[in-house]
Amino acid sequence: MTERSLFGGAMVCHIGTTNLDEWRDVSDVRQVPDHQECWQDIDQRVLVIEILEHQRGVENDKAAEYFFTDLATANGSSNNTFVSTSNRNLLVTGLPSTASIASGIGVQANVAMGRDTDVAGNPRQQESQSIRVELCVLRLPSVETDLLITLSTPTPNTATEEQNEFSPIFQQIVSSFQIRDWTLFE
Repeated sequence: MTERSLFGGAMVCHIGTTNLDEWRDVSDVRQVPDHQECWQDIDQRVLVIEILEHQRGVENDKAAEYFFTDLATANGSSNNTFVSTSNRNLLVTGLPSTASIASGIGVQANVAMGRDTDVAGNPRQQESQSIRVELCVLRLPSVETDLLITLSTPTPNTATEEQNEFSPIFQQIVSSFQIRDWTLFE
């Protein structure tokens, strides 16, 4: 696994394997907003880590569904399915305690997955692609921030919902995620 520096080293997580060519920093290819880190692998999976304003009006247990719906709307999707908010196989237990130890603040983690349809700018619906979206929201109310970790994976349109477990790569990313410099939020 390769530890990747995020936001100038303020955060880190393990992305991919030791093969550095497997994942690339999208900002090397195109402009990425300052509040995002974006990585893409050779299989067209896209990882986005976003620093967002804390949504006070959203309950912690509804945060993942809220951000999934918001993401689908922002992408112009009219065909999306929110599948699950179960934490059944996602290893998030170490992540909130790591963040709390580092800063002395409470952290809420909420995870979910779903499916979205990407028409890729093509009006012909038959060329659309199903996108599996895995999402983790880290709620940091003391610094008025919601951190969003999203992994989007293209899948065949014929994919069934039997794949409703979090992927090993997503588990790896979330369980290794650390905030190392809390001054980023000042």
